[in-house]
Order: sequence, then C-alpha cells, then structure tokens
Amino acid sequence: LGDVYKRQNLYMASEKFNSYKKKKCKSDEINEFYYHDAVIDSVEVNGSNMIWKTSGVCIKTSNSQNNETYDTIADNLEMRFINFQIIDIIKCGYEQYDNNNILIASYANKKLEGNEFYLVVDSMFDSKSYLRLYGGDYEANNYCFDIEINNELYGIILNYDMFIAEWNYTCLLYTSDAADD
Repeated sequence: LGDVYKRQNLYMASEKFNSYKKKKCKSDEINEFYYHDAVIDSVEVNGSNMIWKTSGVCIKTSNSQNNETYDTIADNLEMRFINFQIIDIIKCGYEQYDNNNILIASYANKKLEGNEFYLVVDSMFDSKSYLRLYGGDYEANNYCFDIEINNELYGIILNYDMFIAEWNYTCLLYTSDAADD
C-alpha cells in the first residue's frame, strides 16, 4: 500500500509539473494580459522582430493558456512583435502643483519627432534604461503601451503583423478578494 501511495503522489506531482510547461499564445490575445506595473527587463531586435523580456505581467483568467480560475503572474514572459514598426512616440503630459495644491505648470502631450524620437528609441534599447510597462490600448494591430523610461512617461504606438507571448510558469496573483477566501 505504501508503494501505491508513493506512486500516486509522484504521479500527482508530475501532473502539476507538466501544467507548468512553457505556455504560448498568439496575437489575438494581446488584451488577455494586464501590463500595469510590469517591467521590461530587456529589449532586443532581430531583423524586423522586436522581443521584450518582461516580468510581472498578469495573465487574465480569460487567456486561453491560463489553466487557473484566477489571474496569475507570468515569470519571465517574452513578448514578440513580428514585423514591428514604431509608429509614434508621445511624451505624456502632466501637471505640476505646489505644496498648497496650486497649479504651477501644465505640460501637454507632445508627439516626438526627429532627434527626440530616436533618442527615446535608443533609450529603449539601452540595457541601462529602466523600463516600466503600465498598460495600453489596442486597435487593429496597433498597440499603444505606456512606458516609463528614465522617469519620463511615453506612449509608444507599435504596429505589428503578429504578437506572440511565451512564458515558463505562473504564480497566484493575490488580491484582497483572494485573501478573504
């Protein structure tokens, strides 16, 4: 009976391990992730393809590759944009207030062009830059990500033919609702 029990536990452990094999989803699921507060650890370009190696991307329960009944966090998610092009870069505007909550200055969104555009692109590919991915809007293979680069917030609009996300395993995303259960 002891050997049967050990084999059953081993089988259950191997089933659990197999559920953590590398997952992959295609471009029609780019909205099946939450990108808020995810970090882009590195950016690579290989021909016409761009690869973001990220951490902290949340996989929604509606993602076809999420086998859990709750949102999970992907460990080392790789985002591949096939045949990508950076369409626009917008420096996000903001308002500045003093200690008494009185408006000091207001800065509007600014579409970057020429040298400014290329300086931001170079910063994205510079391994010393700290990139933080906040989220985005999707429209017909154009995706606008809000990305913080060196303490400045930019909207970067990408066009691509295909989006592929791949990750090794996930962990539970704890929320106040999950903690109550």
